[in-house]
Amino acid sequence: MAERGGQAGNNNAGKGREWRDAVRYELARIGREIEGDGSAYQKGLRDCAKEFIKAVRAGEAWALKELGDREDGKAAQSIDLSGEVNIPVSGTVRHVKSKNDE
Repeated sequence: MAERGGQAGNNNAGKGREWRDAVRYELARIGREIEGDGSAYQKGLRDCAKEFIKAVRAGEAWALKELGDREDGKAAQSIDLSGEVNIPVSGTVRHVKSKNDE
């Protein structure tokens, strides 16, 4: 059996596509129930977007956060690293004189 790249046995990318495909299927199903122009998927997506905006206008905290993350991007996370670094150094270290050393 031929490998498609990546690590053998790593199916994470496929799982993401399965979820995406299931969501797209459901959006298309919703869209088929809606009158109007456009593909069923697009109609379903617009219907869900309308509900999302209703939640934003109602002041739902989760919706406001999601809107901010989508419009401005998620805030960068800071990581605080502390502790002692113990890396052995081997080899030859030579001092090279510069004009400032004279």
